[in-house]
Amino acid sequence: MKKDTSELAGYVLERFERYKEGRKPFEERWEEAYYNTIGEYSPSVQGQWRGREATGSKLFVRLTRHKVRTASRHLEPALRQLRFDLRGEAGDERALSELKAEIERILSFARAADHLVDMAWEGAWSGTGILRVPVLAERAETVFEIDSATKLWTASAEKRPYPAVRNVPLWNFYPDPDSGNVEEGEGVIELHRLYPHQLRAMVGRAGWDFAAVEALVKEGDTSSEERWESSLRSAVGGSFGADSKKLRVLEYWGVVPASLLKKAGIELPEGAGEDVEALVIASNGRVLKCSPNPWVPAMRPYLRFRWEPVPHQFWGVGVAENIRDSQKMINGATRLLVDNKALAGNCMFEIDAEALVPGQDLSTVYPGKKWVLRPGAAGPAVRPVPVPDVSPVLIEMINLFTAFADETSGVAIGLDSADALGSQTATGLSIAQSAALEGYRSIIRRIDDEVIEPMIERIYRWLMEYGDTALPKAPARVRAVSQTATQAKELRSQRLMEFINLLGGGFGGLPANPSEETLAGKIDLGRVLEELADTLEVREIIKTKGGADGHR
Repeated sequence: MKKDTSELAGYVLERFERYKEGRKPFEERWEEAYYNTIGEYSPSVQGQWRGREATGSKLFVRLTRHKVRTASRHLEPALRQLRFDLRGEAGDERALSELKAEIERILSFARAADHLVDMAWEGAWSGTGILRVPVLAERAETVFEIDSATKLWTASAEKRPYPAVRNVPLWNFYPDPDSGNVEEGEGVIELHRLYPHQLRAMVGRAGWDFAAVEALVKEGDTSSEERWESSLRSAVGGSFGADSKKLRVLEYWGVVPASLLKKAGIELPEGAGEDVEALVIASNGRVLKCSPNPWVPAMRPYLRFRWEPVPHQFWGVGVAENIRDSQKMINGATRLLVDNKALAGNCMFEIDAEALVPGQDLSTVYPGKKWVLRPGAAGPAVRPVPVPDVSPVLIEMINLFTAFADETSGVAIGLDSADALGSQTATGLSIAQSAALEGYRSIIRRIDDEVIEPMIERIYRWLMEYGDTALPKAPARVRAVSQTATQAKELRSQRLMEFINLLGGGFGGLPANPSEETLAGKIDLGRVLEELADTLEVREIIKTKGGADGHR
């Protein structure tokens, strides 16, 4: 039976067009949020200025960038120190311990922490982050063998597969617009732009159609660039669509009619039903790879994180969108402030040319310049034109919207603010720190529940099904504890600060009897300081004994 993949390729393309249309309203918001985050005016705004030949200041206040960076920085420690447990039956402790060690090893060389930080940054500015796990990857490991005759060791490289982790750029991800999450919708599509050599490198893997890939490479990409690609070109550089050698590839994970899969020559398991969860990779009307979903039960390899969830909506709201209006007002007020200062701080003159003797240079004014008037001229020929200085009103407006941005963003500046730095007591500093971190606890909890725990569970499933047979295995349940550990660290930090404040007050001061030792004298202050530095993750600033001696 001859394979017919044209209908299957059209099925994927039709869904891509529908998903793209449903995402358009959000793309406009993301574009504005993205340019606010990088601290530049969008091409549409710059085009308006060129259209009306706007003059004056084009200053951009990078408030959004600071807020997004602050929010991401507060989450980074928890994401770089992943904490999880494998809980199983009694007697499986050894197997679970080795499984956990293997998962930690995979997370390390997969650089999972870096991808999680990238996902958190994307979630902070756009409201949504997408993590792909597992991604089948290979790692070359060095294997040493000894020659029994020569007693010499020889090294060889052995490629071993492992489940990798990858942050998916928000722009490349297209979910079903009628669904509120990844798993319940009809499907999801990831847009790839790949060079021909990248496509050819994948042909060696199972399921790829070599002839279709070669035909695609020979034909080239006939698709047009997406609207957001042309918009972002000025910010990220590069080229897309017809101006690029890259090929557009659509990777679809979702429901596919069984009839289309059978026409494409795909063998289906018994009892598959009329609709089958499948993977289809297509480009330019060709199917490059197609197979039933390899997981049992079926699983789509994408995890979604929302900075601020919106009920019944797939996409979340981020810091940049929350302070969008404040960013606009602060930019406008700051530009007015600079322009007003330029006018109010420089003298302008009104010159009556009819009252002056002809031949005088009217274009330059300098101290001591003499003006020659016509005989009988009435009134001064040169009069200053004062421009009122309205900077106090503009500064008040800037401060108002800066405070409004602090409230609406949910990002407390905390220890970065002047008020916190000016705290006179440890209690004041502790309160400021607690307020700064309060808003992140729910975010860390969502990351634990929506990303870290499912990510560890999927890596665990991969090890159980495809991992090394020599690795001990046991059934287990995964539980992420990053949020719990973060709360415990915050609580200990606050208690240490309160204790230091207690020692600095009257309770730790001079004793009533001069022969008695003060409370502060009974405390190992160096150890207290080290403990506090550990909880605040600034241990490196504490001098060691050798370092202290070197500064004497």
